[in-house]
Amino acid sequence: MKNAGGKTLEAHSKKTPLNRLTHNLRSAIRQARNDTFKLYIASLAPEDHSLWKATTKFKRPTMAIPLLRKPGSSWECSNMAKTKHFGQNLAKAFIQHSRNNNDDEIEAYLDTPCRLSPPFLAFSPTQVRQVIMQLNPHKAPGYDLIDGTVLKILPTKAIVLLTSIFNSMLPL
Repeated sequence: MKNAGGKTLEAHSKKTPLNRLTHNLRSAIRQARNDTFKLYIASLAPEDHSLWKATTKFKRPTMAIPLLRKPGSSWECSNMAKTKHFGQNLAKAFIQHSRNNNDDEIEAYLDTPCRLSPPFLAFSPTQVRQVIMQLNPHKAPGYDLIDGTVLKILPTKAIVLLTSIFNSMLPL
């Protein structure tokens, strides 16, 4: 027998218990998660700093290291493979250019002792970090394939190294 929608009544009669079981399963999973969370909250105590650790864990943003695309269409997953791939990209991006014929003329101009503008103030690692944090992570990467997401997860040592590179370029 078929109903007005063309479906058999037998299929409809099986769907109702399935929906009920699905609802019961979701409720049981939700209840189990709530019970687990209640036990976790009850185990926290200010004496052993577990309350402080839990609070900082909830406030801290989770930052995953982004995947890097291989030259094909697959992704690098392990940290070692990402490191090698990143190093290869940097080696390709930062190659030494050939010297032009007018390099001596440019060097002579740059070595002139007279400066018309006051010297620039050096950058601090804090300033470099602030500028990096303001970058839009959704913009396309440049020639070196480094996007804003990668720069935002740089460790402090890398920020200090970038700062020293920027400061060494100021007198040029």
